[in-house]
Amino acid sequence: VLGLAATTAVADPVDDYVRSQLKARNLPGLSLAVVKDGQIVKIQGYGLANLELEAPATAQTVYEIGSISKQFAANAILLLVEDGKVALDDPLAKYIDGTPAAWSAVTIRHVLTHTAGFADFDTGNIGFSYRREYTAREFIELLARQPLQFVPGERWNYTNAFPLLGSVVERASGMPYTEFVRSRIFAPLGLRSARFKSASD
Repeated sequence: VLGLAATTAVADPVDDYVRSQLKARNLPGLSLAVVKDGQIVKIQGYGLANLELEAPATAQTVYEIGSISKQFAANAILLLVEDGKVALDDPLAKYIDGTPAAWSAVTIRHVLTHTAGFADFDTGNIGFSYRREYTAREFIELLARQPLQFVPGERWNYTNAFPLLGSVVERASGMPYTEFVRSRIFAPLGLRSARFKSASD
């Protein structure tokens, strides 16, 4: 008598959950890594990484991280604090020429902690466009079009003013911000796929 054992495919609950959330939230795709005890136990892409090209999301897909990049600007500043080249309570004007007089009380710490009083540059009608890149001088002029919303340090208000910290890094380190981050953060951490976006790319 020949006995055949029936084999049943076992569903992966992570796959089921992710696919259900992609559908429920109308998301095109994502890449996921599950880490347990310091080891990757699952790494996979789901859906599409690019709708126009119908490119699938994979474990190696590189995504634009947007505001998550603030952590790199903050880390760069803190490395310079450790190097003795920047103090958190230094005024921005110490490192950035031509800041408005209204910003005289704004410190590095205020920008890092979203307590500088800046209105966000993509609020209001100040001419901001996500379709172009701004020089440091243009970015300062853009931010200066709106008055401070409160006295620096008085309150908290999320803002995308972190490019100002890039200017501080450049002045204090003597290096372009992108090179400082590559050499002092990306390279030591082995972040081989991390890179900066530019419109020319």
